Amino acid sequence: PADDVVGSDAIVINDVLASELGLGASTVGSRVTAVGRDFAYPGGGYRTWEVIGVVEATRDDGLRNAPPPELFFLRRGTPDAPWGWIGREALLALDTRGPVDDDALRAALATVDPLLALDDVQTLEGRLAASLAVERMVRVLLTGLGGLGMLLAAVGIYGVMSSFVERRIPEMGVRLALGASHSVVALDVMKRAMIPVGVGIATGLVLMQAVAPALDELLFEVGPTDATTLGGATLLVLTAGFLAAWLPSRRAIHADPVRSLSRD
Repeated sequence: PADDVVGSDAIVINDVLASELGLGASTVGSRVTAVGRDFAYPGGGYRTWEVIGVVEATRDDGLRNAPPPELFFLRRGTPDAPWGWIGREALLALDTRGPVDDDALRAALATVDPLLALDDVQTLEGRLAASLAVERMVRVLLTGLGGLGMLLAAVGIYGVMSSFVERRIPEMGVRLALGASHSVVALDVMKRAMIPVGVGIATGLVLMQAVAPALDELLFEVGPTDATTLGGATLLVLTAGFLAAWLPSRRAIHADPVRSLSRD
């Protein structure tokens, strides 16, 4: 509180600025010179400020842009120049317990200063959602296309394996009649289905390396070749392929040897 007075030379900086200035462990208590005509003394020289605290950097310009170096003036010690740059506007953050009522906020602000105007009232969640609208749209689009592609692949596997089992019902009947176990017959069907699934996954992982640079622009704090992500996607494709092949394999397991041998 003692620093938040008119004419105060106290500022708070973020860790990015502290790193760029090379302040190191002696950040608090250091003095920073603001170079520019807005901070020049009439007789020469520039105004200096004392760093009284360091805060973590925030991404004010979207997730894709690195946090910028920033400094924060205390309310009563803010120079005229920065106030002019931002149109003498202030952002008021309130911690509420329930729905936000614009009229109640305006009434509360009027008790402090009736000349202050309150505009653009939004919740923090709403502002965050608006800032991520493009990323959310791209994510939904890519997820939908990926899900559709996997569905088509699963339907294709199911159709091919159903045709395969249908054509080999007599052969499977002979094998069952000669003593082959149901599990062996089912395993043969599953193996024929999962081999192309495995080849497809391997091909996809190789192609992933080619498109990784383009996908990197759409991701935040995770790479396109992240092991957890690729492992989860691989497991998902394997599961879809397994289920698509499992249904035809059940037909092979329950094939009646007598009826199978009687078919043309």
